[in-house]
Amino acid sequence: MNQTTETLRLDFGNEIESWQWGRTRPSDFPHIARIPGLGEMGRSIDGSTHTVNVNRGDHGAAWRMVVELGDETQPTRGWVNLPGGQSGNPFDPSYLEFLDDWAEGGFRQAQIHSEPDQLTDSAPSRLYLYPTTDKEIIQK
Repeated sequence: MNQTTETLRLDFGNEIESWQWGRTRPSDFPHIARIPGLGEMGRSIDGSTHTVNVNRGDHGAAWRMVVELGDETQPTRGWVNLPGGQSGNPFDPSYLEFLDDWAEGGFRQAQIHSEPDQLTDSAPSRLYLYPTTDKEIIQK
């Protein structure tokens, strides 16, 4: 026990309160396309491969979602978090926006709609995808 304590003191200092698991096994959040220089590396986060907060290096459960199913009297509600944001674009103001919340186990309430006409204008932008035929692709 004394040898273990001495090793920990050498590695992490004399202040036992500052000994944190995340410092021994930092987590990496590489860019979704694994582009070097983008993402967040060496982040101190609790958890391991054998905990609810699963993570190991650059592997782990990134997408987190909790859903409370509704019924006729209560709507379905959900809370989500994706640490690198949704776009993967480092120029997007939301890039890495949720990482701090994710690291602390935080969530943000999701907008859940059962009908398209329930969507609001609260989204900062929208992306519309339209189907095309193979013939239209070949002509372009």
